[in-house]
Order: sequence, then structure tokens, then C-alpha cells
Amino acid sequence: MSIKNGQRVTYSPIGIDIGTRSINIVQLAKSSRGLCIHEADIMMLPDEKVMKESTIADALSGIIKRNNLKGKEIVSRMSPSLVSIIPIKISQREGESVEQAILRESKEYLPCPVEDAVIDYLPINNIAEGADGTKKFLLIFVKRSDVESHINVFKKVGFKVSAIDIGPNAINRAIKRFRKPSEKRILVINVGDVSSFSTILWDDMLLIDRKMGWGENNIIEKIVSNLDIGIDEARKVMYKYGIDWASSPRISIDDTLSVMPDEDIPAHIYEIVAPGLEDLNKEIEKMLIYCTSEMKGAMIDQIYFMGSGGLLKHLHVYLQKTFGISVRPFEPEEIFSHAGELKRIVKDNFPIFIISIGLALRGYNA
Repeated sequence: MSIKNGQRVTYSPIGIDIGTRSINIVQLAKSSRGLCIHEADIMMLPDEKVMKESTIADALSGIIKRNNLKGKEIVSRMSPSLVSIIPIKISQREGESVEQAILRESKEYLPCPVEDAVIDYLPINNIAEGADGTKKFLLIFVKRSDVESHINVFKKVGFKVSAIDIGPNAINRAIKRFRKPSEKRILVINVGDVSSFSTILWDDMLLIDRKMGWGENNIIEKIVSNLDIGIDEARKVMYKYGIDWASSPRISIDDTLSVMPDEDIPAHIYEIVAPGLEDLNKEIEKMLIYCTSEMKGAMIDQIYFMGSGGLLKHLHVYLQKTFGISVRPFEPEEIFSHAGELKRIVKDNFPIFIISIGLALRGYNA
């Protein structure tokens, strides 16, 4: 706690999300003015197949230097490529604890000896309990050496790791804090480059977390091949113009500049990426069918779009029209006080900070 402008301010742990292309950080602060983002930043990582510890340490050092972070306590998420999260069913034997049953079951999935792994689990909502008494859990495991390396990187730059969390936990924590009271059954779609994750929340409890066979690259690569441009340029085009599925593509060229007017571009982009969007529709439809089955006919109230999917203009409106369910990304003005003071990089990329926000909320009485 500290005093700022005559007000008591409490700062959260620093939430650090290490992804495949960037490190995203958030630190929250609470005062009489309400909850706000004290600091948030993105540090892009080099395009390397295997990320070196020194590369991550350098990126973290850069983040420390250019931000006014309070304290050294952090809650982090390891790169999803290093963490396995698998849904499993457990049937306890007589005299067996839940932990013993999960350890027994986990041996089937571990790619390494038990002593070389760090194993955790997350109970799934009891609505998913089978008639035979089986219970569902998310089995979480990671190589012990990767955990040690992860912690050592933060030690090198002076951080103290208070907890290592996973994406579904961070998402659930953020959703519980910021959702509307009427939203009871929620589908969260966290869009990544190569793959995405869909998480179903039922009354603040996790029902399922599933990896989807669809990522942003499914549509970005279609822009690359059709327009003959690089993948980074294709992302800029997609983020800038978005999609327009309601209009027919027009061929009109400005005679003076010999370029297509900006207002005509989104319809052409939609025509290019439409096959990739159909693949996304199929993945979402699978989740909705699963929901109806597991929830005994109940329907999803709300779909939240986060990750890079929240940056694609008009995509959430397209999905809302397709499925007839409210779809929206988080907007900072809806959940934080004095959001107008946020850095431009945070405002422009807010959907990718949700996991970092969920990490920062761990153990923080906001």
C-alpha cells in the first residue's frame, strides 16, 4: 500500500503472461477512485522455435526499465506450449483419495517419469459428474525442469514468483470480476496464432477448457496468399479494416491515386477469409452442442472474445449474427475507472491483456 495524491492505493501482484509472440504484463491498483490499470505493457519476442531463457530475461528487463512497477511480487503463466491441460474422468477406488486417483490416472498421459513432472488438477463443475460416480478434472502437468527454468528467469531480473497459474484459471478470475450479473453460462474464446482455446463457465465454475483446431493464422494466411504480402503486413491489414460480410465486394479504383477506397476493402477481405471463418464457426458449433448436452438443454448466455480475436474488427458482430448469441470483447471503459488514462498500446490491444489481468487478480482483494 502507498499514498498517492492523498489517497491510499493498493497494488496487485504483477500479472505476467508469456505467450508465443509476446510477453504481456499488467499491474492493477485500487483507490477511492476505483479499480484501474496501474501499468500494462507488451514486449514482442523474436520469432524463435525454441525460446532461450536469456531472450525472455532481456525482454523482462526491458519491461522493468520502461514501466513504473510497484513491488517485485508476480503471478505468471508459463508459455502454453510447455503446459499440458487434459480433461480426464476419475473414479476413486475404495480408500483412495482424489489426489491418489489423479496421480494413478495421470501416469497414462505423462510424457516423462512422475518424479520429473509437476502435476496439478482443477475440478470441473459437478454438473459434469457421471451417473457412475466418475468426476471430471482438468489434469495439468509440466516438466519440472521447465518450471525451474521459468522461476529462474524471473529471479535473474529480481522478481519474486508468488504463483504460477494457468490460462483457464486466469480467464475465470477475470470473467467473475467483470461479467454482468445476468451472465451465468459463458463461452470464452481465446484466439491464438496457431490454435485457440474455448472455455465454458457455468455460474463461476469451469465446465470445460478445450483446445480448438483453429487459430488466427487460418485467416491471416489466406490474406498472405491472396495479396502476396508478408504475415505481419497481413495482420496489420486485417486489424485495420476487419471484415464486411453484409456488402458485396465492389471493384472501384480512385483514378487519382489508383487505389481502392478504404470503405470497399472490408468486403474484399471477408471474401478472402470466408472459408477460414467457416472453420471457426464449426469449432464454435461443436462447443455449443457440447454445452446443450452437458447443461441438460440450457443455452449459453454470452460469448466473450479475447486474445487476438478481439482485435479483428467486426468479427464479434459476424459471430453474433451467425449464432444469435451476444458476442463481445472486453472494453476497458466498461470495467476500469479513469480508463482514458491508459496507454495507447493498451487501449488498442486490450483483449490480449485479459489473461494478464486475471493473473494480477490472484490473491488481490479488488
